[in-house]
Amino acid sequence: MNIKITISLILIALVVGVVVYINPFKSEDIIVEQSPWFYQVAKEDIIGVNITNKDNVIKFFKEDKTWFIKEPNEYNGIPAAWEVFQGVDLLLSGPRTQRDLTISSYTIEDPVQYGLDAPEIIVDVELTSNRFITFKLGNKTPNEDYFYGEVVGFPQLYMVAEIWGRVVGKLALNPPLPQWYLPRDISQLVSTSLKKHNSDSDQTNADIIEFVKENDEWFVKDYRLAISPDKVKINADINDNIIPLFSGSPNIKVENPRVEDQDYSPWGINEQTSDVIAVRFPAMSDMGTEYVEEMALLIGNKTPDNKGYYALWVAQQFFRPVIILDSNWVETLLDVFNRQL
Repeated sequence: MNIKITISLILIALVVGVVVYINPFKSEDIIVEQSPWFYQVAKEDIIGVNITNKDNVIKFFKEDKTWFIKEPNEYNGIPAAWEVFQGVDLLLSGPRTQRDLTISSYTIEDPVQYGLDAPEIIVDVELTSNRFITFKLGNKTPNEDYFYGEVVGFPQLYMVAEIWGRVVGKLALNPPLPQWYLPRDISQLVSTSLKKHNSDSDQTNADIIEFVKENDEWFVKDYRLAISPDKVKINADINDNIIPLFSGSPNIKVENPRVEDQDYSPWGINEQTSDVIAVRFPAMSDMGTEYVEEMALLIGNKTPDNKGYYALWVAQQFFRPVIILDSNWVETLLDVFNRQL
């Protein structure tokens, strides 16, 4: 996921409503009658969203300035991926629509005709002051450019841009989990690395061990031995007890979802001198270009209960949460520097 997704969400919310046509060959503009709003609310008023897409349900709630997943229960309290969810509240504040001129009435007399008796997508939007809006998206129009839509409690029939409905509905099919939370399929990893600093002040004084996969076999490169070390096939201990851990930490929790001043020192996290655990895996850009993406975590202090370590995801993102990783997971991986490789 990247910033292009966020931009596309915002553009969808804005562009689907454009109804003014400017003729460059004439001195005056031709104004086309504005399309009606499907519904319209201030995005600042949206505090909760429930999306049902067939049998898939996802719920979100907003606390302060951060959106969290509420359901499915297994993701309860996990912040929605900022790179995906930023702009969704704007998207859900309401699109403009088109009228279907082939329909004799703008009101819904037979919901079955438009698939609104058993709609494909249902969205409940919770607003401040105990207000709610529910809308349904039924069948697509014959040209598949629009969904037939209905705002519950109102008789009007609307046509909502297909891409708008698809983006909203996709949130229920693919929960927007942050990169640091997603478990990794070991078979999909191409390399991993561990970096352990030996000094809190000298960022160059660090040991690095890298594991690389070639033809489904894992090799190790120990940078303590040379600047450009040879790769050596890993032993059975590393293969059985270390490589599987790179799928991710169990029991990840959120300590602070949004550090406004980006000062992570209270948790012992320093972007220059903290230890690092990183995994790399194939990814694809929005343009279809394949590349290798890295997910790296900076390790901070141990929590007061000794059950976890504070950590920070390395990313070009305005606001990143301080999370808590399982202490056994962190310590076992970093203990690699004391093992026979």
